[in-house]
Amino acid sequence: MDGQPRTVLVVDDDPDFLFLLRELLEGHGFRTVVFESRAAATAWLADHRPDLVVSDLMMDALDAGFSFARWVKEQPSLAGVPVLIVTAVGSALGLDFAPRTPAELEALHADGYLEKPVSPTALLERIHALLGTAGEERLS
Repeated sequence: MDGQPRTVLVVDDDPDFLFLLRELLEGHGFRTVVFESRAAATAWLADHRPDLVVSDLMMDALDAGFSFARWVKEQPSLAGVPVLIVTAVGSALGLDFAPRTPAELEALHADGYLEKPVSPTALLERIHALLGTAGEERLS
């Protein structure tokens, strides 16, 4: 890494989750950009390339996170940017979208999947694993 903080884009319609995630990530040396809608995130992505995208599944529509993740993966300018789905769909609706195989994860157009509520430690571990930054010290 070149000393610059990694940029994490977070898209979730829950302002409390956005606030908490921003505090957590920035406290661990990440630059964090947050949006409450996929439309706003998509507009930002037209001119920016994050190192990681974290997206909820249920936002303005039940499938918003699925379509957003697919859109990210289809953009040549975003090739290689990992997508982490963090959702409460299981607890909110009783639906089980948790992928059990790499093929199921790929079908979600995601590189990782976590159910809310998620512990800060588990979230940070997954983010570092997806970025290949496990073991990097916090930037200060």
